[in-house]
Amino acid sequence: MYKVVLLVIFFSCGQDLGNSLSDASANSIRSINRADGDLSNGALRYSQHCASCHNSDGSGTSSGPNIQSKSDAQILNAVLNGKGAMPAITSLSVDEIEDIAAVFDTF
Repeated sequence: MYKVVLLVIFFSCGQDLGNSLSDASANSIRSINRADGDLSNGALRYSQHCASCHNSDGSGTSSGPNIQSKSDAQILNAVLNGKGAMPAITSLSVDEIEDIAAVFDTF
């Protein structure tokens, strides 16, 4: 079984996180739609935040599982709630989560 390591460590240091989600608003998100995502932005964000553990094609590494066939609901759940050793990532906006999800159609 793969062990998932931290995907993202955000240090806000007082920086404005723009449209990032507060814990309260993160809990109110019910769904995303990868079709609404921007593939170019998603590819950049995926490479920054996901590829080191899940590989550039989502096939997984010794640090993170294969995520190639994950649904939008599974992606959203993992980002908002964390899974295994992966922490919740509430610093991404809904648009950014949809952008990352759009990349899953390229795997």
